[in-house]
Amino acid sequence: MARSTYESPVWILTRPSKSRAVLAIQAATLFFLFIISSVILSGCTTAATINNVMLSYNATKTVVVANIPQGVRKESANGRELTSNTFLVETFAPDKGTADERAYAVVKILGSSRPYSIDVRVFREVKKKGIWKADGSDSEMTELLGERLKQALADRREDRNVIDEFRAF
Repeated sequence: MARSTYESPVWILTRPSKSRAVLAIQAATLFFLFIISSVILSGCTTAATINNVMLSYNATKTVVVANIPQGVRKESANGRELTSNTFLVETFAPDKGTADERAYAVVKILGSSRPYSIDVRVFREVKKKGIWKADGSDSEMTELLGERLKQALADRREDRNVIDEFRAF
């Protein structure tokens, strides 16, 4: 009589038990590395985000434009991404072209309706051989500008018009 053996369609179950144990250890190690890397990467965010901005879009944009360092250099087609003129690192003072380092800010107004979120990032540039090259983002200046915008938005709430209270959007 022929002996029938059942072969599992799952390849891992047909492997010897020693190799299943090794594979389980490898899977656990990969899972652990994934968790650690996601925690590290989530802690390395370089943007300052201001959430729950209840002002109208126009009021929010007015406050951002008034407080962006050295004015707006570029605006996206929909008006929600604003890029500042360049300024000196650490001081937000105008860049006169003599420094070897400068920075610029990118501010995004996110959300289709209230409450809006505002994403703030400051990027550095370094002059090498007469050419400006990107040097990454600056987390300290990002936090400073984020706090500055947050304070300006809070001040704007106190100064708003009575009619703004009754507008839906």
